[in-house]
Amino acid sequence: MQVTAPNTALLRGRSSASAPTAAEFYAPVDHLTGTALAGGVRSLLDRAEQSPANQNPGHSYDKARDFMFAKLDRAADGTGMVDLYSGATLHGVSSRGSANGAGVNTEHIWPQSQGATGPVKADLQHLGATLQPINEYRWHLPYGDVVDAQDGAAPFQLPQGAGSVGFDAAGRLVYEPRDAIKGVIARRLMYVQAHYGAQAPLPQDWNNRGFTDSLPTLLAWHAAHLPDAAELRRNDLVAGFEGIRNPVVDHPEWAADLMAGLATTPAPRPRDEQLTEWVEFLKDPSGEHGGAGVERAA
Repeated sequence: MQVTAPNTALLRGRSSASAPTAAEFYAPVDHLTGTALAGGVRSLLDRAEQSPANQNPGHSYDKARDFMFAKLDRAADGTGMVDLYSGATLHGVSSRGSANGAGVNTEHIWPQSQGATGPVKADLQHLGATLQPINEYRWHLPYGDVVDAQDGAAPFQLPQGAGSVGFDAAGRLVYEPRDAIKGVIARRLMYVQAHYGAQAPLPQDWNNRGFTDSLPTLLAWHAAHLPDAAELRRNDLVAGFEGIRNPVVDHPEWAADLMAGLATTPAPRPRDEQLTEWVEFLKDPSGEHGGAGVERAA
């Protein structure tokens, strides 16, 4: 598989004709604020799953990945996908089979081992494609700003620009993605919380409540890296397939209300424990530390 330098330009396109416009989709809640908005959005997203616009009502993971590899995040020249974490073009990837053969994984921004099961597992609003070594490197670490990099402890190194692992200011071992996708990552995580957060099980024990501990950082990333044309177009494409939109992409100003009161104060485990666990996983992703943190493409 040939991999070329990052290209953020994605193919232009339209969402399904059967999907409502963003204005139509949010009409029932666009007058709400605060907790009423958060509850209204959750109900709206739940109802949207049952709409005729949803082409995957059974939450088929295979069907979702078929659409992702064939239609989403395509490179500008149409010959492959854009790797979520590195930004490189993955040439020749257009199906589950070709992705598997090229060593491309399906990444769950909200990890399966931390609650992304059932309908969440197949929800394209938080899935992406990335090379297997990068997917393994991120593992199910929470996202954050690295202040003490630990990449040198890993048994292999990432391609340049594919992110870094290290400790944040609170002492948590985190994965910091490249700047260009920090807002994207934040909004995909906030979507999962906004849609599924009231449903059980969606645990908050991801490396000491990984999402809620990271929320102040994620909100900062969201504000600093607002949605661009590519992210807006992707939201349209997913809505055309699933019938569901990401409200924080369409309405960035809603983030504070949708996430109000959720942030928690980190209480991380000893640094050596966190680092050893990550390194041991990288040495043997299928071993006892593997869990459900890495999902193969096919």
